[in-house]
Amino acid sequence: MTIDIPDSEMIKQTRIKAGFSQSQCAELVHVNLRSWQRWESGDRQISGAAWELFLIKIGKRKVHNATRKKV
Repeated sequence: MTIDIPDSEMIKQTRIKAGFSQSQCAELVHVNLRSWQRWESGDRQISGAAWELFLIKIGKRKVHNATRKKV
């Protein structure tokens, strides 16, 4: 399953709609504030993992458990 990488405006609008500050979002996904600011400004592209983690933590995406094989 793949996740679409958002553009900077989508990152910002999703954060605002969720009611979080940039600092709070950075903390949620375990990055420094400057990294989050770069994602919102378009200077850097957010990784799929960071975006998915953010969506999970704000309740916009469910966690899917992988099926484990018995060893």
